[in-house]
Amino acid sequence: MQKYTLFREFARWPRKKRLRVCATSLLLLGVTGVACAETAIYGQLVFSEIMSDPEPEVGLPNVEYVELHNRTESPVPLTGWTFWYDNRPFRLPGYTLLAGGYVVVCGNGGVGKFDSTVSVIPVPSFPVLAQSGKTLCLTAANGELVNSLSYSDSWYEDAFKRKGGWSLECVDVDNLSGDGSNWRASTDSTGGTPGRTNAVAASNFDVIPPSCTHLSVPNSSTVKLRFSKRMDVGWLSDANNFIAFGDGTWTGGGQAIVSVKPSYPLYREVELTLSHPLKEGDISKLTLIAPRDVSGNVSADTALRMGLPLRPEVFELSINELLFNPEEGGCDYVEVVNRSARCLDLSQVWLCGKEEDGTLQAGCRLAEEAVPVLPGSYWVFSVDGAGVAKRYGCDSLSHFPSLSGFPSMPDELGSVVLVTTDNRVIDEVDYSAHWHMPLFRDVEGVALEKVHPDKPSNEADSWISASSLCGYGTPGRMNSQYTAHLKATETFLTMERAWLTPNGDGREDLLTVALNVGEPGTVSLTLFNVQGIPVCYWLRNEWVGVDQEINWNGTDDTGSLLPSGRYILLATLTRANGKIQTAKTVVTVL
Repeated sequence: MQKYTLFREFARWPRKKRLRVCATSLLLLGVTGVACAETAIYGQLVFSEIMSDPEPEVGLPNVEYVELHNRTESPVPLTGWTFWYDNRPFRLPGYTLLAGGYVVVCGNGGVGKFDSTVSVIPVPSFPVLAQSGKTLCLTAANGELVNSLSYSDSWYEDAFKRKGGWSLECVDVDNLSGDGSNWRASTDSTGGTPGRTNAVAASNFDVIPPSCTHLSVPNSSTVKLRFSKRMDVGWLSDANNFIAFGDGTWTGGGQAIVSVKPSYPLYREVELTLSHPLKEGDISKLTLIAPRDVSGNVSADTALRMGLPLRPEVFELSINELLFNPEEGGCDYVEVVNRSARCLDLSQVWLCGKEEDGTLQAGCRLAEEAVPVLPGSYWVFSVDGAGVAKRYGCDSLSHFPSLSGFPSMPDELGSVVLVTTDNRVIDEVDYSAHWHMPLFRDVEGVALEKVHPDKPSNEADSWISASSLCGYGTPGRMNSQYTAHLKATETFLTMERAWLTPNGDGREDLLTVALNVGEPGTVSLTLFNVQGIPVCYWLRNEWVGVDQEINWNGTDDTGSLLPSGRYILLATLTRANGKIQTAKTVVTVL
């Protein structure tokens, strides 16, 4: 672990100190007889700006370009270096990029069009730059990778500038993570800053640990992992960082990783070869030991579960939650749960809508690779999986894939169908906004939840509005209205204790109330002082789930702490059928 600590410590040094050390190292290598051109270091040069769509012109010439920046304190000769656009190589001409300097790489037609202060490297047959989804690489004369980047027009975060005329700029050239959090649309009045410091330049040090966002099983002996960011090449290439355990069914007593194949040039994926093929019914654990990214950030050991993906049968996957009328800025989503005891293959399933005559629409495939769906696991599909996960406070992004071509989900009536590649319908629902509780005047942002995964999906009685106490939706976890292990009870309100001491010492500062309503309903909780005067309307006709907990911090409706003393808590439960139930108890503030 010592070398990891040193790496992280080095990464935290001031930029000038780090560059000075790199420059000194290069000088020493040159003194010992190794040419500087042969000692490329990853991140020595970086891509710092991309102009993929210069029209309509804002203030810069109509030229597509990428910009290189020398982060070191020494000049770097580029003779023999290669710029790569996806898999197409473009040899750079003889040029020396000065310490801290910038240079624009573009086609021959761009020469003379920039301001005279802008250094330009013309490249014959320079590629037409796509606006998104392409990989840029820079390799030294000896073939060593110096920088790589897969860019996206989503990094603009500005719909107007995305239309053209504005460049993408790197925020912090010392941040080598290579993801969108370090790129922005230019804010310069000309639309970009070719040949000089970026307009959006700011300190944006990479401190976010990496996470595994995707696991697939292409065949019984291979596992592929994808990470949230660029990983340290040394960590990703070491088989000892991946430990697999089976369920005891393998001959030889265990499982091992016999080879690792990192993905060049982005190093965000790795392919693992298992010593024993996975078998049907095997559920295995794969542990990642201290995952480390290119910036030296280290995550805790991560345990993943996997199995051999199998073709789903009818109703093994159940549609479990729907949001078809999201709040402004949100998006529709469909949650699916594996209600079988088998590991299912997500790549064999499509999500479709239906035409008025009942025929299936084109739909979208849930995964391009064989992704194992373990028994009991929840998967949430939308056009913005990361956004949905963030909105509902979900930690794992791996079960929130973003899909292109997501089917239309109208606000009033619509259909959602799960169908296999061989055209077998696994599950379907013809939903209606009328399935929401009538007491809701506005159901925008309110999801429909199935009361149990085993209930038939195409029956109105199987669905009900999600609880307000969970944000009107529970994507990726058990539904707030799940009723499998619950039953109606005469005492719907229970407390672990009847007092709280809200003094901020971390002990008994909150009063926790459990609402075990058995079946959905609205709940009001009101606190009265001993004179019978209401002092706090804790809940007012809130639509709650069948089994939820809420906390009170001892304050009144204005947020002021109530005086010490005894209070009466009155709870009123109104069920969907109109039946009213009440409960009363004494609460003490100490």
